[in-house]
This record gives sequence, C-alpha cells and structure tokens, in this order.
Amino acid sequence: MESLRKSQEQVQQGLNELENLYKEGKDRNDAVVKGFEEKVRVALDVPKESWAPPGQSLKDLIQHLHGQLEILQSASLSPETISDVQVLKNASGGLALEGFYRTQNLEDLLAKREQLIEVPLSFSLIGPKQSAMYEQKEFSSHRSQTVHQKVMEKLGFSFSSSLNVGLWGFGIRNTTERNESSETEETRTQSCEQSSIFSTKYNYIPLASCFIEKDKLKLSQGAIKALQEIETILSHSGESMALRNRVSSFYERFGSHANQGPIHFGGVFWWTASAEGFRSDELSEMKKLTSKALNIHVGAGYTTPIVSVSAGLSISSSEVKGSSTGRHSETLMSKVQLSVSKTGGPAETDNHLQWKSHLVTSNRTWSVVDRGTTLIPVWEIIMSAHKNDFQDALSLGTKLKNVYEDITKLNEDELWGEDVLMEIERAKALIQSVQNWTASDCESQLTELLEFKTRLYETTGSYNIWIQTCLSSPELQDYLMEVVRENNHSTGWIFENFDALFVGPWSVHS
Repeated sequence: MESLRKSQEQVQQGLNELENLYKEGKDRNDAVVKGFEEKVRVALDVPKESWAPPGQSLKDLIQHLHGQLEILQSASLSPETISDVQVLKNASGGLALEGFYRTQNLEDLLAKREQLIEVPLSFSLIGPKQSAMYEQKEFSSHRSQTVHQKVMEKLGFSFSSSLNVGLWGFGIRNTTERNESSETEETRTQSCEQSSIFSTKYNYIPLASCFIEKDKLKLSQGAIKALQEIETILSHSGESMALRNRVSSFYERFGSHANQGPIHFGGVFWWTASAEGFRSDELSEMKKLTSKALNIHVGAGYTTPIVSVSAGLSISSSEVKGSSTGRHSETLMSKVQLSVSKTGGPAETDNHLQWKSHLVTSNRTWSVVDRGTTLIPVWEIIMSAHKNDFQDALSLGTKLKNVYEDITKLNEDELWGEDVLMEIERAKALIQSVQNWTASDCESQLTELLEFKTRLYETTGSYNIWIQTCLSSPELQDYLMEVVRENNHSTGWIFENFDALFVGPWSVHS
C-alpha cells in the first residue's frame, strides 16, 4: 500500500509537470518533457520498450495518463484483507499445503496432490524475499508455451528457472519437445513448411512470503491415516508387492515431499503475441512482428485506450508500422494474435495497472507464485513430528524412503537446493555486468568469464547453467562478437581462452 501511494504521488507530480509543459507549447521531442515522461514511466512500472509510441501526441498521452492515475487513486481507497492463515489456505487452492512428488517426470511435478501438511502453529507472513520483475520468453508451439506457464503456476518462479537450465535430469524445453513429437508429425502431413511462434512477457509480482521451519511441519490428518494403513500392511506382510503398491499410491495421492519455501504469494500477469500457419522461411520476419506487437500489447492501457484481449485480438498494420519491410508483411500481420492471462488478481480486468492495483490491495486474490526449492521428505517429517502416531516410525520411514528411491531411481541424499539457485542468480548478475564491458579490456573480462565457468562446473557438476543462462544471453553474445571484431587479427592468449568459453554443442564458428 505504501508503494502504491508513492507511485500515485509520483504519477500526479509528473503529470502536473507535463500539463504545464504542454501549455507552454512543448511537445514530446523536448528534452524536459522526455525527462518527466521517464519519471511517470518508472512510477507506473512500464517497460521502456512498451512506453508510448513516438507518434503519439503529448496531449493524447496526458489524457490517457489521467485514466491511469484514477485507477491508482481508486485502488488505494478500498483495501481488502484476510488473515495470513486464510491466505495460506486459499492461495491457489491451498497449493502451499499440497504435497510435491519429486521425480524426473515433469507430469509428476505438475499433477494435483492432496493436502500433505497442516497449517503451522503461529503462522504469519513476512515481506517478499524477491523483487517484482518482467521477463520475456519465446516458444515454437502453443504446447511449450502452455507448459511453461503451468510450471510457473504450479511449481513457481524458482523451479521454472531451475528446470529451464536442465536440472533434475531434464529441462522444460526438452520435455515439451518430446511431448510435441506426435503433434509435429501431424502438422507435417498438412504442410511441411508451416511454422508457429509464441512470444510471452510476464510481470512477476511477489508481495509476501513465508518459510516453514522443519520443527513446525506436521502432516495432515488424511496423510497420517493413509500412513497408518501402510504401517498395518508392513506389520502383517513385510516386504511385499502390496506394500510397495500402497506406498506408491500414497505418493501419487499426497506427494513425497513438503515445500518449506521460501513460499511467495502475489500474482503474475501474462501477455502473449502469437502467430501460426506461416512458412518456415518467414520465421525471421515473423519474430520481428510478434516482438513489436508484444511491446505494443504490454503498453496498451497505460498510454493508449484500454481494450479487452483475453479472447484474442489481431494486431493492425498501423500499430506495427515500420517493424517489417518484407513483401509478406501485411499478410503476416493479419496472423498475429494478442491475448492476456492472469495468475492471481482480479480475473475480470485485462488492464495491467487495474489488475496490479487490485492485487496489491486485496490479499484475498493472491496466488502462490513461488514454492521455493527447499523440500522435506515425508519420512523426515514422520521422525521429527509424528513418532507417537506410529508403532515403529523408524521402520515406516525407512520403508517409505526405500520405495521412493526404487520407484524414482533418485538418491534422496543428492537433492539439490539453494546452492544451485544461488549460482543461477550469480550468472544473471554476471550477464547484467557484461552490458558495461568493452572489447578493449577483453583479457581481464575473458579471464573472469573462464573463472566463473569453471566455478559453476565445480559447484553444480554440469555446464547447464553456463550454456542456458550465460552463453544463451544476447548480452554475452553481443560482447563476444565485439571481441571477435576488435581482435580479428590477434593470435595466442585471447583466442585460446576465447575458445575455452564454449562447451558441448557450442563452438566459436557457430
């Protein structure tokens, strides 16, 4: 609420200045006008690439910004809150209390489970451990885009980042590509040249968090009853197929682990620009069109009239003027469709600011946006909190662990956690710093990259993060191309170390 009120004040101040400058005859080309526009853009948290198009007049911009200010003012007048315990129970249908079946099968991670743990005693929320952010993704099919969004909604932001770099033995991209094989084959029979593209940008907004300490984790009554039935079978039949099947059914029903967190609550707003049914040789131009359309789409409602796009909306040629010069541009533009979706917040509005303002003021609308990565297995919860609920808690726990490892082929003792996520964050920070690097100082910077790559491998045991987060980033690719251009005639140290940056399927030539 404090942040909302501060944004409201900043927008009001900036808008007042813009109105005064307009009365003085200034337009949007004026440096002072640009400065106040930037202050309003930052206060509204609109991505720079989605701000008002250059052709829009200052008068129209001021008019539309007044509408945004009214949204902020109305939202701050009617806060609606429920208790922290109710947030935990209600958010995403009680997702934070659900079990998590950790296997190497993505479908197992995404499936609905029953409540595994009870609401902890003396439960309360604290401020978020993460910051709000925008992120953009590109997909080659509707299926892969849908799977990514489902991973975000079911597992959360941290798991999505981890799975994207191939941890746990698979990545989201590889998994969806395998799932798409039959769909691709069907498409080929229709047209071997048809392609599709889905560009998605989302605004991730964590507003509160919690971390459930291990000594506060207690199993739900339904889980305890099911485990007591398993113990009865164990006492009567010992090692048997019936026992194994019952344990397997328990994991399918309740999951194998509980999420300790940090669990984050808030919302995610999604924009998508998509196109299907174009030729593969038009892909490059289609990428430019969908990217331009997506930026316009994200800015809609802030500096242009609000439109409802949940059901899909075509983008017009005038809206993406200058984004394409190909002879098929008019035909291609007619294929671009826009849509929005929301995780949390009010479902009835497609306006981003209106949705976000309501999300901030009503914790009744919050969803679980991140379940964290700290997992506690069921057998450890039994030993720490439920010894008195079973005749032989140790034997039951040992059996649960053995069957789990037999079914999943995973060694529970090798479960990764915060260390890997920390390396992902360090990799992202490194890429941010690359934007300030110059090829003239490439020796020290290449040394830094090599040292970072080596440490990543020593920490995680693979090059997944290096390839997917570092080498795949446009910022690092641009810098390395600049190094090549500046040192085209050099030999020795620079290119020996330059070549060492590339691993796996990567090479200097590619």
